[in-house]
Parts: sequence; structure tokens; C-alpha cells
Amino acid sequence: MNSFRPHVKAPSAIGFFIPVVTGILIAQALATVFVYHSNLGLQAAVAAIGKSGYFPVPNGTVASTLNRTGPAIWGGLFFTLSIGTGLTLATWAGVLVWDRALKRDKKVLAVMLLGWAGLILAVNLNGAVLYPSLFCALVPLATAGASVAIRRAGRQEKSRLEMMPVIALVLLTALWATQLNQQLFVSIRDHVLLSNAMGRTVNDFYYKYTLYAAQAFKSFGQKTLRTARIEGIDNAVRLNRMERQLARNDVIPVAGIAAPDITMIFSGNNLRFEHRGKTIIHTTADQFLELPKDVLQSFSRATDRFGPFRKLTLIGLLAGFPVLLFMVVYGITLAGLTLLMGRKRAIAGASGLCMAIGILLFLPMLKARPLPSAVENLGEQLSAPQWPQRVAALRYIDSRKIDIARYPQYLKLLQSPLVVERYWLARALGGSRSSAAYEQLLQLMKDPHPNVVCQAYYALGQSGRRAAVAPIQEQMAHSSHWYAQWYGYRALRKLGWHQDRST
Repeated sequence: MNSFRPHVKAPSAIGFFIPVVTGILIAQALATVFVYHSNLGLQAAVAAIGKSGYFPVPNGTVASTLNRTGPAIWGGLFFTLSIGTGLTLATWAGVLVWDRALKRDKKVLAVMLLGWAGLILAVNLNGAVLYPSLFCALVPLATAGASVAIRRAGRQEKSRLEMMPVIALVLLTALWATQLNQQLFVSIRDHVLLSNAMGRTVNDFYYKYTLYAAQAFKSFGQKTLRTARIEGIDNAVRLNRMERQLARNDVIPVAGIAAPDITMIFSGNNLRFEHRGKTIIHTTADQFLELPKDVLQSFSRATDRFGPFRKLTLIGLLAGFPVLLFMVVYGITLAGLTLLMGRKRAIAGASGLCMAIGILLFLPMLKARPLPSAVENLGEQLSAPQWPQRVAALRYIDSRKIDIARYPQYLKLLQSPLVVERYWLARALGGSRSSAAYEQLLQLMKDPHPNVVCQAYYALGQSGRRAAVAPIQEQMAHSSHWYAQWYGYRALRKLGWHQDRST
């Protein structure tokens, strides 16, 4: 008598959504707590920096939001839709393959479990990290548990058409892979997002909240400002010299903060750097004052515990998020079409519709790369009827550092209703030495769209005009956008400004 073997359920829309939603909800909960904890630490740091007489970033209204749950939730979406999505989909696919194709082979399961344990160890390779460990442990566990539970529910009729969405996904992946280069995200932003109202909403959301998440796993060297505590030094002259050198390198000596980024302990001329109570570097005060950047870079490398997690997050963003987007659109479309026609026809229709959407989104990317331009016809291209041609000319001017003042046609673009056009115009103005271009950048610095403001800051930094320092600081003080403040600070540093007490 043949033993009974329970049939496995094919991946229906419900079979997909429940495990994936479970994994993503766990990821979002972890991400929210992770970002909130980081925000509280940053708020304490910027408050101490301001109290010590230095110029904090973020500041103003942005700093006041750091203890609120909203920025933690929305900022946490960055981790949810990158590392969370990647881990969820990888686990779901692994369970599906093991369950259906590998017939629940126990040896394969053992290998998969070892891989899971290896992943947890990998994110702790540079030192123990709590939240990355929780991501790598809990998200796969929750997804796998939900996947197994769903597959015990029964079996649906199999069909060769079940491979259609997989084929569509593979074809779209191959199509979009042709655009995989360093300009991918810029091209998507310019030609897919900023070119339409819905895309601009997505773009604005990303730039408003992404730094809340990024701050949580930056290394010491990647942070805009770092806090320091100095101990064991009783020479006022040396202390003042040390504080000034630190401030010039964006390391701010503060008092009254529980966990500074770096603790410097003097013993005569000997100096050691500590982080979280652990000695990282032994040196001397003289060596540090001679080569402060080298010492601080070494400290950053030695204390960067989040390096493996950042790499994993990038992989999740590049591979996991697009697949999730496809599968969500496919699942919703399939559910709707199933109500109107049989399941087999609905699978074919949903697959075809997702393929069509992917191709339509891809078409603007064909215009994304700057067209070859010649200096003699740049004026013509700046007044071309199609905006991609005008933007291509602006990108060419920016990349070659050509003085845009030679082409008065650009003046019409100052009033362009297109964010992408004003954005690249600001970049291009940075290469001009004319006083008119400088004044125009000061106006673009007050643009209603933060992307344009960021590039106006960037261009002012590239211009080398020290006179821009005061206007940039004034504008930053009124800014409610962290990304804009970040760009403004980088422009100040590019212009030679540095931190000093009461600046």
C-alpha cells in the first residue's frame, strides 16, 4: 500500500502575500525601532553640539523631529524595502524550491540552515551588531514559518501557465540590466520619477526620509558630524589646539553626552582613542596633530561594524525591491482578473500586463544617457523643443565644466516648470565664473523643490566663492529638509569654511 504524501499547494496570490507580508511586517517593526533608536542618539548629539557653540546638522525643525515616531516609521521603510525585502523574498523562494522542486530533502535543508547561520555571522564580522542580527534572524524565520503554514493548506491545480510570471520577470530583469551602471539611480530619478506627478511624490518621499535611515548605519567617517569627549588633558593651550583641530575635521568636542562617537584619553603626550569603552588606537598628541585625517580614518575603519550590513542592504535594494514591486503588481492584477475570467487566462493576462508596464517604464530610460554634444551647437540644444535634449546639454556642460554664460539660451530655463531641468541647470551654473551665474544660484538656493536646492548648494560649493558662505548658512537655518541641510554643509566645507565655536 502506497504511503500517503500530502500535496503541496502551488503559489497562489494568497500563498505569496501571506509569507511576504509577514516577513515585511517583521522587517518594518525592526526598522522602525532601529531608526528611532538612532534618531534619539543623533538628537542628543546635535543638541550637545549646539550647546557647545558649534553649528549642528541637522538643525532647526529637522532636529526637533528626531524624537517623533513618524520619521522613524517612514525612514524605516528604506530598510524594509531593501534588506527586509531581500531577505523575505530570498527565504520565500528558498522554501518554495525546497518544498516543491527538492521534495523537502533534509540534507538540502541542513545546508540552507547553515547558510542562514553564516549570514548572521557575516553581518557581525566587524563586531557585534544588534539590529542587523535581528533582521537576518527574525525576517527569514517569520517568512519561512508563514510559507510552511500556507503550504499545508492544500493543493491547487497545476498549470504550465504558472511559469508565465517567472518568464516575464526574467525578461524584464534582462531588459533593465542593460541600464545597470553608475548613473542608474540618477537616470531613474530624472526620467521615471521627476517626469511625472506620481513619480515626484515618490522622489520627494525618498529624499525627505532617507537620511533618517542612512544615519543609523553610517560609519564614523561617513557621518556629517561626530562627537568627541576629551579626558586627561590639563594644559589649556594644548586643549584649545586639540579642540580646534578636531572641529576642523568635523569632530566636535562636547560635554554631557553619554555615548560620544570617540573618546580621547591623554596621559602626558600619549593619546589613546576609545569607542564604547574599547581602546581602538594608541598614538601621541603630536602625531595626531600632524596627521589628524589619517588617524581619524584609521579609527573609522576599525570601528565600522555596519560595513557588511550596508552591502547586504544595497543588494536587497537592487535585487529585492524590483522583484517585490513586480510580484505585488502581478498579485493584485491576478486577483482582479480572476474575478473576470478563468484562472489560466488571468495568469496570462496578469503576466502580459506586468510585462507591458515594465516596458513602458523602461522606454524613458532610453533617453536617460546624455546625447553626444558639440560645443558649437550647445546653444541650439539648450533651446530644443524636447526637455530630454535640453537636460542632455546641461549635463554635458556640467561634465565638461563649460562656462554656461557663453550660451544665453539657458536664461529661459531659470523659469522652467520642470524640476529635472532646474536641477541640472543649477549643476551647470557651478562651472561659470560670471557674477550673473552666482546670483542665479543664490536664487535657485531658494527654489521650492529640495532637489534643486541641493544642487544649488553643490554648485555654490564648486564655484569657490567664499562670499556664498553666509547666504548658505542663513538658508540652512531656515531649511526644514535634512537632505538640503546636508548638501549645504558639504558646500560650506568645500568653500573652506570649518567648524569653530559660535559659528
